[in-house]
Amino acid sequence: MKKGLLIFWLLFLQAWPCSSIALTNSAKDIIVVKSGSNIYFHQTINKLTALSKGINFKIMDSDELNSELKSTYKDNIFITLGLGATNKVINLFPDQLVISTYATHEQVKSIAPAGTNHLAILLDQPLERYLAFGHFLTGSMTPGIINSKQLKLSQQQKNILKRLNLNLSQYQTYSSAGLLPRIRQLKNQNDALIMLPNQRLYNRDTLKGILLTAYRVRIPILSYSPAHVKSGALASIYSSPEDIGRQLSELLSDSLIKPPTAGQILHYARYYSIKINRRVARSQGFKLPEEADIRQRLTEIQQ
Repeated sequence: MKKGLLIFWLLFLQAWPCSSIALTNSAKDIIVVKSGSNIYFHQTINKLTALSKGINFKIMDSDELNSELKSTYKDNIFITLGLGATNKVINLFPDQLVISTYATHEQVKSIAPAGTNHLAILLDQPLERYLAFGHFLTGSMTPGIINSKQLKLSQQQKNILKRLNLNLSQYQTYSSAGLLPRIRQLKNQNDALIMLPNQRLYNRDTLKGILLTAYRVRIPILSYSPAHVKSGALASIYSSPEDIGRQLSELLSDSLIKPPTAGQILHYARYYSIKINRRVARSQGFKLPEEADIRQRLTEIQQ
């Protein structure tokens, strides 16, 4: 009796599908569309495919897509890497599920039309993570942000400010010409500058002047880009290509199991990497904690 029952369960488990992902998506490939060819996109794709067993991916450049392929890919899910690929896919396949990456909140809100079945993994970290990161790294109690418009804080962000006893200042400028005066103004009231993704303000034309001015007035810069750290920012918290690939795999899995409703849903970065400029830290008098300690405290504060 027991032996017969055991054989039944073994046969049942062998017949059961390995995963609901593979079962749900057995008929169609996932189409991955790149804006171009660069090492970061390839690293993200490698991480995505390594974590997404049982799923077939078709990798292509956005230049390969055209209106003649509408019938060919009419039932596929698209993953896009970069703003150009996202724009093209949404325009060609407006009713299909598109999961986009490598774009900021500002960029995504400006390109995706209402009603599009669009999930976006943003390059932006949640604001509360930037705030906690700056506090744990430098002891900052009065961080400042310079942006194009005033940010409306969520209750969670207000709770983080209260919990860490932080006094956040927000400064506005509508053009890059106003950045340096705002940094000098910030120096009088704040002990750190948190740079949030904003290409109109923070770009290759303005970065050198921002970093030099902040360095001269001894204001540490906490940025969203590791490239800024190489150029003189104190530190950055950002999404690496592998971080994006990991979150992309999880979001794709969820979408295959339970397809999202129509609309645009934005996901802030779930995973992050840290880069620190120790030379700048020494020159500004900071004795920085180890990365493992920073990660542990960030995990604790977000629970």
